[in-house]
Amino acid sequence: RYFTAALGRHPRVSTVDELFTRVQLVRKGFDFDDFGAMRRAMEDIARARCGRKKAAEVMGFKWMTNQGHDANHDAAKAYLLKRGMKLIFLWRRNSLRQLISNKVNKALDDGFAHPTDPARVAFARSVAVELQEGERLVRDIRKLEDRRKRVSGYYAPDVDSLTVYYEDVVASSPSFNVSWAKIFDFLGVDATYEVPRNDSGTIHQLAPALVSVRNAAAVRATLYALCDDAASSPNRAARTPPSSTYVCDELRREEEAERAHIEEVIGHRRQR
Repeated sequence: RYFTAALGRHPRVSTVDELFTRVQLVRKGFDFDDFGAMRRAMEDIARARCGRKKAAEVMGFKWMTNQGHDANHDAAKAYLLKRGMKLIFLWRRNSLRQLISNKVNKALDDGFAHPTDPARVAFARSVAVELQEGERLVRDIRKLEDRRKRVSGYYAPDVDSLTVYYEDVVASSPSFNVSWAKIFDFLGVDATYEVPRNDSGTIHQLAPALVSVRNAAAVRATLYALCDDAASSPNRAARTPPSSTYVCDELRREEEAERAHIEEVIGHRRQR
């Protein structure tokens, strides 16, 4: 939700959030096997949004990777090419954070992973979840990566597309402005527009990755064992989910920062 909201702040861009939600499926009476109905939903929202924001040159919406791509990618690809539409693939480098975000999203009553109301943000940050451990966790990460590869492969390179990483477009990112400029340039709108650095829509990005995970110790042990195993052999590294190294590096940086903080606190107490 954060990305589509930030994207829609551009004066020439109009966005809606997730178009094919469960609520919309029930309300409009279609499912992911019926691309004709999905196409009509896209066209209806495009007319409505472009009429609402008169200055808009580009209209976009969120289409999740688990919403009909496997069943309809041939028809969807033909439609996207016919209409001259573009795709932005928004991934996380840290697949662990993606799994946590998915779990938190399911735990929230309204299904919003990125609320903007301060009370809802505080509630979302208080939600604790439990992840799989051992081989089941590794399988979840691999499944996430496989889906990304599969869905993007349905469309690229024929459909004009851009891959964007969530870590680069949140306000805390050092490449925040550069990343957004690249996105706007890809869309063909004024790339000098600067998205306001408003981090209220991000729930856990600034907190340690496992802060909301109840079985954090077991999850950390699983990932460290996976990364250590991959480092021991090129053959094992080839079978390891590519994002796991990034995940382990971030977890170790967080642990080092926590140890440094504890040592600093102890040092201050001794001085007293």
